Amino acid sequence: MSKARGGPGRERGTVEAQRLELARARAARLDALWKMSPSERVLAMRRGQLTLEQCAAWAARYPEQVPLLNGLCRQGHYADMRRGGARRRASRGGC
Repeated sequence: MSKARGGPGRERGTVEAQRLELARARAARLDALWKMSPSERVLAMRRGQLTLEQCAAWAARYPEQVPLLNGLCRQGHYADMRRGGARRRASRGGC
C-alpha cells in the first residue's frame, strides 16, 4: 500500500508521533521535580506529594538522594504494602 492510503509508512509516523508526545508529557510532569533541591524532594515525598512515577524517576537519576524504607523508595513501599507485598517478603525473611 502507498503512504497516501494508510500503508505501513503512515502508521509508523503515527506511532513515532505518539511516542514523542508521551515523552514530552512525561518530561513536563517531571519538570517540577527536577527544579526542586534534594531536600525539597525529600520533604515532598514525606508529605505524599510525589507520584510513583516521580519517585521512580528520582531514584533512577539520583539513587543516593532517595530515603529508603525497608529497601524501597517510600512511595514504592507504601504501594507494595497496599498489595500485600511487604507481608509476603517479611514472611520470607527480608526485603
